[in-house]
Amino acid sequence: MLPNHEKGDAAKIEHLQMRAATLSTDPYVWLQVGNIHDQNGRQDEALIAYRRGIDANPKEYRNYVSACRMLHSLGRLEEAFQVAEDAVREKVLHDPWQRSSHFVYGLEAKPWWDVSSWRVGRVLEGNFEKIRDEAIPLLQSGKLVSSSIPDTEDLVRKGKWTELNLIHQCVTQGPNQIICPNITKLIEDEIPEAASMVRGACKLSVLQPGTKVRPHHGPTNTRMRVHLGIHVPEGAFIRAGNPAEESNVRQWKVGKCICFDDSYEHEVWHDGSEERLVLIVDVWHPAMTHQDRLASCNGDLERARYLARFDLGKASAGWS
Repeated sequence: MLPNHEKGDAAKIEHLQMRAATLSTDPYVWLQVGNIHDQNGRQDEALIAYRRGIDANPKEYRNYVSACRMLHSLGRLEEAFQVAEDAVREKVLHDPWQRSSHFVYGLEAKPWWDVSSWRVGRVLEGNFEKIRDEAIPLLQSGKLVSSSIPDTEDLVRKGKWTELNLIHQCVTQGPNQIICPNITKLIEDEIPEAASMVRGACKLSVLQPGTKVRPHHGPTNTRMRVHLGIHVPEGAFIRAGNPAEESNVRQWKVGKCICFDDSYEHEVWHDGSEERLVLIVDVWHPAMTHQDRLASCNGDLERARYLARFDLGKASAGWS
């Protein structure tokens, strides 16, 4: 006998499939069917549903991205890449290496960005000593790691990766703000592009020696991920974008920012002997206007959080 939740899911799937038979061009029905199968560990059935969604409407990106994710989890990497290439040909994705679950078509797409002229780059690098002087004692005492959360997305193949969220989806994290008041205040007062990023975070990230983080994609192409190197030993690397291109593999530098679009596939590995510490600051894609940012928010809560931070940014840093 099936458990009650599986009976409920089976009924949902049957209902959705009946709807799909009536609404043959509705890709969202098949997306829902696939998601239910995925939640219950039925990956092959999920993949079939996502492919049906692509057939129903090849101009909807979500089924392509979900099919790629499912194929990747099944170890069928070449097929995943072929599906992504199909999406690029249909002009619903920009690049087969860029596969975020939330996607705005038309935004400039490249894995690596130069932020030397951006406010986030100027503020972080210009205040590096203040940031370092607050973060390093926490690292040395062990308080940073003990107060942080480990990987919550099963991304770590080996080793240990922890993060201390200071601002998460626009919301300042109270207990962590107490630990890092100066860094939190700096971001809130001077980098509204980060404090208002509803699909991002600002956090201190510690990577232990020997850690490998598997290739993965961030949730949206509306954000850029900036890393400020704080403690950078030898042997720590990050790759974003096509792994065949050597320039896509980078290393951090103390006091300097690197920036990548984490909707591109990326991975991290650390073959050194000391902890690597960076400050991660997510900011809005630079091409997005206020109206673009507002339109990309999902629901009233995200819009309210963004607008509150936007108003504060206008008053403090002069954001527009």
